[in-house]
Amino acid sequence: ALCEQLDRSAVRDPEIAGFKLATTSVVHYSVSADGAPSFAGDEPPDPLLDTGWLFRPLVAALRRGDAALGGALPLRAFCTSVQYNRYDGGDHFEHFHVDEVECETAYKSLSLVLFLSRPDEYGGGEFELRRGEGGQVTALRPDANSAAVFCAREVFHRVRRVTRGARRTLVLWACATRASAVCDGPAEPCVAFGRIGASPFL
Repeated sequence: ALCEQLDRSAVRDPEIAGFKLATTSVVHYSVSADGAPSFAGDEPPDPLLDTGWLFRPLVAALRRGDAALGGALPLRAFCTSVQYNRYDGGDHFEHFHVDEVECETAYKSLSLVLFLSRPDEYGGGEFELRRGEGGQVTALRPDANSAAVFCAREVFHRVRRVTRGARRTLVLWACATRASAVCDGPAEPCVAFGRIGASPFL
């Protein structure tokens, strides 16, 4: 049901089709005690309305990943909105890249990829990771509901071309500071981990 809902709001970005081809939508953090949607920043209403249930296990996974990687995140950490990616037959992100480049406006610290599709639901689409420019490449085809957490500024990664079926993932980033604290102009909404809480179930 979640994937069907996200598929309805997903779009393709023709400007990035030269190195990435996928259908993408964004889920913003939104909770309200009275059932009325509330949204981070000036973002438009989210089609999922109350999305706290989705963010809580993802934040828990980010905390576990951060601990396994040495605990670099501050106690008051933030996370971005969630990006949903669907790669159909022929889709890819073949270009090795990092999610954040060291600069004055850098704010992403950790990347999280949650795999929604079972390996038998698609062909190709391996998730490949490499530390540094010349590091050894590790290829992953994880089970559904598995997550990979890695350093957004050091680990290069890519998605190989999907040959059949559909490969679906959720992606978000942990941040040591809000994007608005380092970026001029409009910035990606970030919400504090503490506001979201954490669920142990993923």
